[in-house]
Amino acid sequence: NGDFGGTAFLDNCDECVGGNTGEVACAADCNGDFGGTAFIDNCGTCVSGDTGFEACLEDCNGVFGGTGETDDCGECIEDGEGSPFWNLSCADCEGIPNGDASPGTPCEVDGESGEWAESCECEVQAVPACSNFRTFLANNNDLGGTDIYEVILDDLTYTATLNFLIDIDIPVSIAFNESDQLLYLVHVSEAVYRTLNVNAAEPSLSAPVHTGYNRSGLTGAAFDNSGMLHVASESSGRIYSFDPSTGIALGFSNAPVSGGDIAFGPENDLYMVSTAPRRAFEIIGGAGNEVLGFVPPASVGLALMSDQNFLLSVDGRKKLIVGDADAQDTGIRYALKLDGNPFTLSDGDLASGCAPIRVYICRYTGSLKTTVEKMIIAR
Repeated sequence: NGDFGGTAFLDNCDECVGGNTGEVACAADCNGDFGGTAFIDNCGTCVSGDTGFEACLEDCNGVFGGTGETDDCGECIEDGEGSPFWNLSCADCEGIPNGDASPGTPCEVDGESGEWAESCECEVQAVPACSNFRTFLANNNDLGGTDIYEVILDDLTYTATLNFLIDIDIPVSIAFNESDQLLYLVHVSEAVYRTLNVNAAEPSLSAPVHTGYNRSGLTGAAFDNSGMLHVASESSGRIYSFDPSTGIALGFSNAPVSGGDIAFGPENDLYMVSTAPRRAFEIIGGAGNEVLGFVPPASVGLALMSDQNFLLSVDGRKKLIVGDADAQDTGIRYALKLDGNPFTLSDGDLASGCAPIRVYICRYTGSLKTTVEKMIIAR
């Protein structure tokens, strides 16, 4: 400092301090650096200066150096995004924070529409049972033609009462179309079919519709859930599909058709019974057909029931047999009755489907009675 006999000196920072300088010697910071700016933060760590560390901050819980982070739900979550509770409090049923998939809103599982439950499970709404399921029988008559009946099943007496609808002078296989509510009568020997309005007071046949396949030996017919007509041909060993309104051929599947009949199950699976071999099959198409089990000899008719079991008719018998989708006999039998008398099947082909309920509303205007008929689809 230039003072003779003074006490000023150079400190560790090379500054003249002490004595008459008015300055004090520099001190070492927490990092050991004289004159450094490092300090102990709120977490007890030496930071800043030449340490290369930043001071710890206060997290959302007010803890310095804590791991709490605020998620998209506005919640302070320990361990942040690594926590299983991250975004949990406001996640919707699809796991999306603040999403729209809340209980009571629509959802989809395996292509089927449903609704999110309180448990966030997508519950597919069950299709209401049909309250007017109808069954029909085509039975060969003594003149070489076919008598068409509606079959009324009584689950109390286990009788199958036959109501005569119409006769036709050719042998036919039948299929009921829920879409247009018509019974399709497929000529057994020719690739042609006609339709019958079973809801008419006096059922009558339509003009013939010729199909795109010139095949014979057509022993079974059925409609799938999309409204396409399928016909089984014994002569070609194939099941053909058609547009029912035009008769245009759409394709075919190979199948061991030998007499018998075909029917579609509730999941649109195609089933077939055959007389040789005496088997029930699920027709899978290109993947190969699955053998389900044995059926009685001369099994000629197959139709779905309202409880999703199958009704089987056997040539020469007086009862209809109930089996399940695995071709297992349920033990249930329906005794056939016509005009109160036992009835014997003769190549009895079956068809079934859901039909409208007729509701009649009567109104009186003075002395005039007016009747209005409404058709309500029972689905």
